[in-house]
Amino acid sequence: MIAAVHLSYIREYLTDRNIYPDGYFADKGVPIGSFPNEGRIHNQTFLQLFTGLSQFLSDPYFGLHYGAYLNVKALGFVTHVAQHAGTINQAVRILKEYLAHSFSIVKIIEVKQLDKYEISLDVDPIGTEEGKHLLDAIFAFVFRELKLITPEQYFPELVLPYNDLEHYELILNTTCRTGIRLGFVFDPEILNQPIHSGMTTGIEYLLPKLLLMLDEQKAVRPTFGQQFRTICLKLSCPEPPNFEQAAAYFPMSQRTIQRKLNAEGLSYRKISDSIRRELSVYLSANPRMKTQDIAYLLGYGDASAYLHAAQRWIQSPDPVA
Repeated sequence: MIAAVHLSYIREYLTDRNIYPDGYFADKGVPIGSFPNEGRIHNQTFLQLFTGLSQFLSDPYFGLHYGAYLNVKALGFVTHVAQHAGTINQAVRILKEYLAHSFSIVKIIEVKQLDKYEISLDVDPIGTEEGKHLLDAIFAFVFRELKLITPEQYFPELVLPYNDLEHYELILNTTCRTGIRLGFVFDPEILNQPIHSGMTTGIEYLLPKLLLMLDEQKAVRPTFGQQFRTICLKLSCPEPPNFEQAAAYFPMSQRTIQRKLNAEGLSYRKISDSIRRELSVYLSANPRMKTQDIAYLLGYGDASAYLHAAQRWIQSPDPVA
């Protein structure tokens, strides 16, 4: 069984992409407005809806896009992991328990060897198109978790059973290699290493602000600029996505996206700078947050690059305020 709240997540994803397939859901026996936050649904019911949506959207990367979109949910789960786990080993156990309870159709399989520690994902039915999309979605979600809790020196190798990995590397913003099944390969020393407490502490403090910014974006008839900013916020991890990552969520060329933003006096840089500026002001108000910590959270290579950007923000008004 699957927690019914996942239907609400899908509805939210579609709405943010300005897609309203209520007729499709009604035809599948899910009445309009009946996306519950409680209760459970059968695996097969969810699988049919998920598969149908990939066909409805004509998106060969639907699972990947949806899983990456769940980034804010992943950030929230990171705070839960940080409160209940001290080591990576304990964190993985919490991830396995979460999937078993909330999304039992996908399972985490661990393989511990002398030279490596491997986490792979399995789904029933395996080898099908619907199974592929589900695995891609959970793979993207789990990757967000591992990226945020793992110390940099132990960051895993990403393995996928596909030959063309270019779009996966774009959306996940990391390198991947082709293998037998979806998974993550670690140095075995990772098992007893502590989780990345600096990152998890920063996310725990930052998440309420990110959620508030998203709530402020809600509008009955959002402009294209508001839609684009919402996607950027949803993909922030916690630094905003690059233009190519955000553009992948719109059924139009990158040139068309830039033209539509320009028509509103906006650009990707103005929007991403606005997000970083607002998060920077919020983080700087916390006396426990050091400059290098803020720089890391916002995606800057070092503190000097962040300070240079902060000085630029001080000298010019926020173009998207």
